Amino acid sequence: RKLAQKHGPLMHLQLGELSAIVVSSPRMAEEVMKTHDLAFADRAVSQATRIVVYGASDIAFAPYGDYWRQMRKICTQELLSARTVQSFSPIRQAEASRLVSSIQALAGGKEPINIAEKLYMYSSSMIRRSAFGKVSRDDQNAFVLIIKDGVAAKGMEIADLFPSYKFLHFFSVVKIKLEKWMQKQDKVLSNILRQHIRDFATKKSSTGGEFGQEDLIDVLLRVRESGGLQCQMTDDNIKAVIVVRTLFSPLLFQN
Repeated sequence: RKLAQKHGPLMHLQLGELSAIVVSSPRMAEEVMKTHDLAFADRAVSQATRIVVYGASDIAFAPYGDYWRQMRKICTQELLSARTVQSFSPIRQAEASRLVSSIQALAGGKEPINIAEKLYMYSSSMIRRSAFGKVSRDDQNAFVLIIKDGVAAKGMEIADLFPSYKFLHFFSVVKIKLEKWMQKQDKVLSNILRQHIRDFATKKSSTGGEFGQEDLIDVLLRVRESGGLQCQMTDDNIKAVIVVRTLFSPLLFQN
């Protein structure tokens, strides 16, 4: 804010080998977000992001192009359609009731109630149930613990500021931690995805949700099996979408 007051609403910062453009006025924001939006469509993808979300093949970090447009269409027409969102209302109601009950149980006590933690657990559980459906509780709990470990492992990656110095990645403590974490995450997600693929092939229909509706993995599998996709959707692509939804959405409440 102080730099913008001194240098104006458009600034260039050199961060190592990377150029960063900082805009801090409505007029300049319109230039970036609307007038020249395609030139700024891609997000900067860090080494940590590439590790965590399977080579940045999710919706949020995929580069602008045919694959991104396809995944955006699937997101708007399938994952976030009015019909899909409405189908998860029993899960939302159940988790909201559990949230209220947990707060009521602590009311009147001497210890303060951590509302941020309660909202995090509410959001995490709701998203997890809508994404995974009727998978085993052990797999769901294991995934939650892995996600928390992954958040704790984040940190500054000096190699991202000097991308031409490839040798820096070999000395990155954060990279080593994330790769070990990623192996645990992939093991759990692969097991959950195999269960859905097996059930999908057996029933030839998607009813993996707790209340008979499609969960998010079911939706992605149905779309993939429809045969109408321009770009191939791999198992890793499906896992990347689920990771971003289950990892970052609860963090909005936590932070």
